[in-house]
Amino acid sequence: MTTRTSTPLLAVSLLAFFLSAACGDGGEIGPPDPPAPLTGDWAGNFENDIGPIILNRTLTLALEETATNVTGSGAIAATGHPDPNFACTVSGTHTHPAIEFALTCTCGTTQCGPVTLTGTYTNDSTIEAFLNGSGFVNAPGTLRRR
Repeated sequence: MTTRTSTPLLAVSLLAFFLSAACGDGGEIGPPDPPAPLTGDWAGNFENDIGPIILNRTLTLALEETATNVTGSGAIAATGHPDPNFACTVSGTHTHPAIEFALTCTCGTTQCGPVTLTGTYTNDSTIEAFLNGSGFVNAPGTLRRR
C-alpha cells in the first residue's frame, strides 16, 4: 500500500535515477573519431558473373589519400585464367563512407576501357565495392587492408 508521502518520494527518486543515468560520468559526447585514411595497400577478390562464365579477378591497390582525394596504382589479375595482369592507375574520392575510383588500366600495350570501383569504406580495414566497365558488370568484392 502506497501512502501519499511515499509517492512524491518515489517520483523524486526515479527522477534522480534517470537524470544520473542520462548524464553518465559527466564526459562529453562528441562526434565519432574520423576513419583512418585509405592510404596503404589493399587487396581483394571480385566475382564477375557474365552469363555462362564466372570470372574471378584479384584487385590490388596502393592508395594515397589527401583530404577527400585518392590516387594510386594497382593491378587486376585473373584468378585461374590465362588472361594477363592489367596495370592500373587510380584516381577518385572518399567522402566517408562512400568511395568512388576510376581505374585506368593497360591491357598489354593498349589501354583497356575505363573501370570504376564504387563502394563503402565499412571500417578501417574493409571496403565493400563493385567493379563496372571493361567487361565488369556490378562485380562484387571486398578489399582488405594489407
